[in-house]
Amino acid sequence: MLHAIRKKGARPYWIPPEVLGELMRRWDTDAYRQLQARNTAAKKSTRGTSLHTAGGTTFPEARLRLNHSLGRPSRMDGFFEHTHTRKEDRTQWVDEHSRKTKVTYLYSMFQAEQERQAAIEAGITDPPPVSEESIWIETVGEKRRGRVYGMGEVRDSSMVRPRVDGPTMTTSADVLDLRE
Repeated sequence: MLHAIRKKGARPYWIPPEVLGELMRRWDTDAYRQLQARNTAAKKSTRGTSLHTAGGTTFPEARLRLNHSLGRPSRMDGFFEHTHTRKEDRTQWVDEHSRKTKVTYLYSMFQAEQERQAAIEAGITDPPPVSEESIWIETVGEKRRGRVYGMGEVRDSSMVRPRVDGPTMTTSADVLDLRE
């Protein structure tokens, strides 16, 4: 509605003249034009929203629950699948983006494991294991607004590690550390 008023410049009866004047002044600023350009670009984005089936449960809490139900720490791909497939049919993804993300992640993990195996065959003794979290972040991209797609909010920069390093499993203690 205000878009049409801004384009036409005509004052509807329900907007007082001084209010329309103030709106027109604000709409004529560089800051407003930058905001408008950013919002236009966001609308054209193919990235879309992040769909998941965790509901109002935070990802750390959902991961703790999954770990408890499995009786072991969950892998990143298992947790992602748990939170991005339909509850009534675990073979049905919430969207195509989620399915492609899992496939890409699995391929990246396979490549990283192959690189590690090649290092072993080349004579490197005890190369570090592949970091699931690092491969995940390589697959989905860096944090945006404090969140990593499929992981939720990440406050601790230690979650972003080199491609290979120490432990690859996230424990309940790791998840609890994220809450602090």
